Amino acid sequence: MTPIRSLRRASSSAAFAGARALRLALALLAAFALAATAAPVKTPHVEAELVAGSTALVPGAPMPVALRLKMEPGWHTYWRNPGDSGLPTTLAWKLPPGIEAGPLEWPAPRLLPVGPLVNFGYEGEVLLLAELRPAATLAAGVTVALGARADWLVCKEICIPEGVDLALELPAGAAAVADPRWGAALAAARAGLPPDSRPPGAATEPPLGPLRSPDRPPGFSLIELLIAISIL
Repeated sequence: MTPIRSLRRASSSAAFAGARALRLALALLAAFALAATAAPVKTPHVEAELVAGSTALVPGAPMPVALRLKMEPGWHTYWRNPGDSGLPTTLAWKLPPGIEAGPLEWPAPRLLPVGPLVNFGYEGEVLLLAELRPAATLAAGVTVALGARADWLVCKEICIPEGVDLALELPAGAAAVADPRWGAALAAARAGLPPDSRPPGAATEPPLGPLRSPDRPPGFSLIELLIAISIL
């Protein structure tokens, strides 16, 4: 092979590799530009929203998402096992065909003593993680509308049931990058999950805990009945 022909072949390979890299960069840039999140929804005591860990849904690739709850100072919501009283937060997804959602994954809670009672929950801000699983057949280049109904019990001196309908729109594409606002936060939250953060079966069914032992009789405690009556 002559030096000129070798030079031409090398130039052609470099041009092809450069064009491929450019297409990939443009795809990532498009995914970054199209990524969208809905504005947070505020109730009297909680700010709630759905947040995504990546800028796009990639067909066949799991995607981390979270229900973000930010409570007013002094108020708290509950862990999956609330303790002596309270109710766990629930999230009911409304997803289009081709997308499934895994159960909630719960960060380690704080101890919330109330007189002689011991509860478990969250103050300040919490990210309740989940995983979206788009099918491999999900069409790229479309915008996917995701929805969910979130309900929780928020307490201070009194307990108030609250709930909101949430929405999140994301593009579907061949590639995605970490969301610039929430990617690192969701990754850190996942890294800090306790080993038993994924309850068996339905995510809304709290497992037995130290204050809900097998020896406890069925039914509600007096404090639970008082809380139920107070919020009716």
